[in-house]
Amino acid sequence: MNLKHEIMKKKAIILSIILAFCYSFVWAQSATYRQVNEEGISNLVFANQSISKGEESKFTLKETFDADETIYARAYFPQAISSYGLASNEKIIVVAYIDGKQVDRVYITPKPEWDQMLVYVMNTGDDDFSRLANELYYIDSGTHTLTISVGLQRYGYMETVIKDDGTITKHKVDKVVVISQSDIEINVE
Repeated sequence: MNLKHEIMKKKAIILSIILAFCYSFVWAQSATYRQVNEEGISNLVFANQSISKGEESKFTLKETFDADETIYARAYFPQAISSYGLASNEKIIVVAYIDGKQVDRVYITPKPEWDQMLVYVMNTGDDDFSRLANELYYIDSGTHTLTISVGLQRYGYMETVIKDDGTITKHKVDKVVVISQSDIEINVE
């Protein structure tokens, strides 16, 4: 009985090591593409196909698209959602901007373990944005900048304010904290 227990224990340890190795491989693969700037905001990568987590190298990543192309994005976060301490009513907000003008947004309930997410940008058959393609249809021809921004919708966020008289106060505000943002070029004919 004791020998059987030891064998099971060793199998469990070996399995744990294998799972940890697999997870670290996926994390390392994603870390190759994840970039965090000095403001603590991560990036997104874009492709014409759904970008599977940890398999970015299998896809052709692009920064320029035609307006009729299928566009997916993988949004990376600086850290897992669980480390932000979101309340149960707080969501991820994904916003689309064309040439700096907000044209669409979607709210998503995140899972605590997320450290990245797939965004169905345009022409995917299951787009996250209902108005983006329509906005591009009516825009002037030429090259336009599409910005995708991922933020955390925070309620009661404590913000420090320095008043004109130099006094410092803290008060609660509702705000979006951007955690991921990138631009691509869209060619419209």
